[in-house]
Amino acid sequence: MNADRSVSNNAKNRQIVLNLYEKGIFDIKDAINQVADRLNISKHTVYLYIRQFKSGDFQGLDK
Repeated sequence: MNADRSVSNNAKNRQIVLNLYEKGIFDIKDAINQVADRLNISKHTVYLYIRQFKSGDFQGLDK
């Protein structure tokens, strides 16, 4: 996924957040801030992606 230049950074970040969410990473204290820092996005963007996953409005990469 990281080496595929045809996929936008936005789509990559969404997919990474989804994968981490499915694994329960965000149940750990301060995980949202850590992930946001590592992906160079705001914590508000991470929360937005999580809300979209929960509402079924997620458009990620095809597996």
